[in-house]
Amino acid sequence: KSSKGERNQNGLTSSIQVVVRLRPMNETEKTHGTLPVVTASTHDKSVTVIKGSGTRQARTSYTFDHVFTAFSSQDEVFQETLKPVIGDVMNGFESTVFAYGQTGTGKTHTMEGDINDSVQQGVIPRSAHAIFEALKGPQYKEF
Repeated sequence: KSSKGERNQNGLTSSIQVVVRLRPMNETEKTHGTLPVVTASTHDKSVTVIKGSGTRQARTSYTFDHVFTAFSSQDEVFQETLKPVIGDVMNGFESTVFAYGQTGTGKTHTMEGDINDSVQQGVIPRSAHAIFEALKGPQYKEF
């Protein structure tokens, strides 16, 4: 993300944001006693990668525009990331949101979630709902 967004022809700013979400450990990882190799802080917007073990541990931290931990809810992710983008789209701006990462890291859970569970719905069904709710506004009605 650019700390100073670039101005477009309308004088408005735009920027790229990089968001990280850590998934919780799955049952297999828990059963095998797998130790986490990544920690995250929503407050500091940082992710720390832990390499090695014991006294030979090395930690490297990275900061991002937003960081969500394994305890972050689907709604938190939506409210902080997609909801503001939907407002921009409804005002005529083009936007792209995508998930990138290694297999098994939680992209489908974040993007789709469980469409039949309102708490576990991902950002795509939440975005579709928000767009249709916005379209009920008077500015979108024809006479």
